[in-house]
Amino acid sequence: MIEFLLAIFGFLFIVLSTLSGKRREITKRFLRLVIIIAIISVGSVIFLIGMSMKQTYTDEFAIEVLSAKRFLSGLNPYGFQYALKSMESYGVPLSSLTPKLSGGYVTNLQYPDLSFLILIPFILLHVNPEVVLFFFTLLLLSLIALEFIERDLAFMAPLAIAVSLFNINLIFFSLNGITDIIWITFLASSLMLLQKRYIPGILFGLSLASKQLPIFILPFLLIFIYKRYGSRKLLEFTLMAAVSFILLNLPFIMRGPTTFFTSILAPENAPIIGIGFGLSQFYISGYIPFADREFFTTLMISVWLFFVLIYAYKFDTLKYSLTALPIIVLIFNFRLLENYLMYWPILTLSTLPYIIRKGNTIEQRKDFSFQFIQKFYQAIHLNSNKIKKIYRIMVPVMLVLIILLPTFVFLENDSSYKQKIKIESVTPEGMNSTGSVNCLYVNVTYSSEIKNLSLRFRILEDGFLNNPNGFFWNSTEFKPASGKLYTSFHIHTNDTSYFLEEHNSYVIIAYNSNLETWYHIDIGKNINV
Repeated sequence: MIEFLLAIFGFLFIVLSTLSGKRREITKRFLRLVIIIAIISVGSVIFLIGMSMKQTYTDEFAIEVLSAKRFLSGLNPYGFQYALKSMESYGVPLSSLTPKLSGGYVTNLQYPDLSFLILIPFILLHVNPEVVLFFFTLLLLSLIALEFIERDLAFMAPLAIAVSLFNINLIFFSLNGITDIIWITFLASSLMLLQKRYIPGILFGLSLASKQLPIFILPFLLIFIYKRYGSRKLLEFTLMAAVSFILLNLPFIMRGPTTFFTSILAPENAPIIGIGFGLSQFYISGYIPFADREFFTTLMISVWLFFVLIYAYKFDTLKYSLTALPIIVLIFNFRLLENYLMYWPILTLSTLPYIIRKGNTIEQRKDFSFQFIQKFYQAIHLNSNKIKKIYRIMVPVMLVLIILLPTFVFLENDSSYKQKIKIESVTPEGMNSTGSVNCLYVNVTYSSEIKNLSLRFRILEDGFLNNPNGFFWNSTEFKPASGKLYTSFHIHTNDTSYFLEEHNSYVIIAYNSNLETWYHIDIGKNINV
């Protein structure tokens, strides 16, 4: 139904682009009315579906719902560990929880307070809180489309509608309880309304109060505002953003500042297992064991600061890349999930009007003509001068990367990074009747610094991972003779989905807190790869 409505919108936008004068204004009003009716209609259907659906959340959304209910009970949600049974009651499978390196799972709130405050009206009305995600999904698409209409760029408006067709996860992620659509809607609205007073700053503060990710665009956005609108606008934006964020979070900061800031910084520094598909997977799979979480966090911040300097220095060339640069920065994040990156390209739709049109005054608005197609082509066409400018930017980037290479080599050979534990051998107990393995013997040696060795085991399959957490197996430890610095573990599982297939290769990971070691094995050959 949503795709059908989007197709109708696309047709109406094309019709609008062929009109002029009074007919154009009447059609614009009609389109606004159609979009409002569509939001109400689709929202009503989703409301009814949400009421009848079984609640199945991600662990993040389940914690936010529990935090909203705890807040309604007059209690502080920050610093409180929710019981696993409470999260399981919302249909969160064990495989979707976030494991800690020291054992157990993340069950505490790790986001600013608007992440759960925005759910409270739905909880009070006894409505499935997931409806808020559907609402923001529709709101985002509608706001972008309305912005294109308002700026007399209806010929570009189908781009806003095509987002959901070419990026279907925009809808699916909301269906699965991923909450990023909330902060991205506030941020997109802020970008579209930058020329207004007070409102863009307030909206950015709300975006940052929903999740921490908007912080990555903040320095680029501040530079953009200063260069385009001046220091007064920059001060106004900064103050309003700070005020809206602080006013929302101040009650929780005052009740426990250490607990609050520890919680919202936890996604970057908490001792949780590494997952994702960024550069950190080379560490996660054991190929560069020295590059731990602190290494990637430092590298990410360094790249971020480097791009901020380049953006300020080459603003005229890079000014409209402010929504793209955070993507490159986040590739260096230790835990890079798909939803960390997927929404950023959508923000480009918020900045396209700035590229096509300069300003937003009535005098500067003109009917669509071939001249604007030429301007758009000139904006995206790469001539020799633009290529030279790109080279000037890429050369220092490449130099930085080349400088980093000796650092990698040094760290790889630095004795201080040598593992305190090491898997010496892994032996399958034998194939079961299904031709797979569910028991392994693992021999681990360890440093004399370690007095009591206790390990957990995680297995990653080479190739695509249906579950980014991998397979968690149980273990039984066999104590060695006195004075021997090795321990044997018998690791096993009864979960058939965690069985190891004969012709596949795997990475066996033994870990506990700051201890971690890897072993690559081909089950069929039973040899170290």
